[in-house]
Amino acid sequence: MTQSSQTPAPHAARRARRTRLIFVVLIWLLIGLESAAGPGPLSHSPGAAGLGAFVGMLAAIQLQQLVTLALGRSGGIAPTMFFLGSGRWLAARRLGALTLVLRTVPLIPLQAGQAIVAGPALRLRLLLGGLCRIGSVIALGVLLIMQGDFAVVFAGLGALFYAFLLLIGGPRKPGTLSWMIFSAPFADPLLLQGLARGRAEVRAERALLGARYAEAREALSADPLPVPLTPDRVVAARAWAAVEIGEGRYEDARRTLDAVRESGPSEQVPAGELLLARTMLFSLEDGTTAREEALPAAQAAIATAQQRMPRLFAATEVLATLALLNGRGQEALEMAREGLRRATDLQIRAHTLCTLAGAQAVTGDFPAARATLAEARALAPELARVATVERLVGELPLTRDRV
Repeated sequence: MTQSSQTPAPHAARRARRTRLIFVVLIWLLIGLESAAGPGPLSHSPGAAGLGAFVGMLAAIQLQQLVTLALGRSGGIAPTMFFLGSGRWLAARRLGALTLVLRTVPLIPLQAGQAIVAGPALRLRLLLGGLCRIGSVIALGVLLIMQGDFAVVFAGLGALFYAFLLLIGGPRKPGTLSWMIFSAPFADPLLLQGLARGRAEVRAERALLGARYAEAREALSADPLPVPLTPDRVVAARAWAAVEIGEGRYEDARRTLDAVRESGPSEQVPAGELLLARTMLFSLEDGTTAREEALPAAQAAIATAQQRMPRLFAATEVLATLALLNGRGQEALEMAREGLRRATDLQIRAHTLCTLAGAQAVTGDFPAARATLAEARALAPELARVATVERLVGELPLTRDRV
């Protein structure tokens, strides 16, 4: 079998490099224009100008997040979790129903994972909410520029540049701010049905991101899925499948995801490809699905997920798990270690730790594997996969070719 490659990561890296390049070019273009207009303080302080623009962008990012949180459901958006800082994972704390992930470098302001919430006049709420968010950033930039000091002026330019990035950032990609302004008012009702979460789905998503599967199941149980599944319940069905995967009920998860696919959701709505890939790989891992059945289904789901949601897919453990189950332990070890740096929530991190533990055991480092499994259990005590990998690690000296 040919080796799989992490295609989403290069896409994300190229996107980040492109953003940085645009930012640098803009700064130096403005410096050049100011210098051409005549001598002034800016021509002698390009570093201060760049720093001012960077601080302005950070301020704009934080302001946009705060406005989003202040608008809440009236803007068509609800937070699902919080992030503070960048760099390596430091800790996770629970704030009521939400999870706060702390990272080692407190440079990036507070960020929030977001979900579109169902309700009356959703198109209008998304449009007005998007306009309020982008308007606040533009207003910040204009106010800073009007102050006159060159460093503050460049802070304003940095804020305006962030507003520009928001406006051009995926007007056809559901969920982005530019989509809410330019596309949501004309969106297909089927698409909105497949994106909008009710209160139960929002509670379940918050619990899932915190790897709290019993809490997610309780939230979803109040409104059982219809048979056959209708397009307006696709979000709830995907959440049910995630719960079933977390609890180790892979056959149930597969049936739920089959129902999602058969319900005919919009092509722009994820049909659970990432969840299906996990279902097949984890059921192969625990021995309930044959390799000849699991691997082709998992690889087909992976190919679709890579195409439809490259940024989310790049943050998961799926490719590392595929490498592990195909006997490429060293590759899986490296991929899982890299995945831990990109993991965005407790559920992804716990799955990545399980994959890392398996790879450590396959490559002979059993003490590290046991320590990694202990970390996964502390992070997600309800995750059934921890026990599965622990059993396989214990059996590995006798069944090394099975993992």
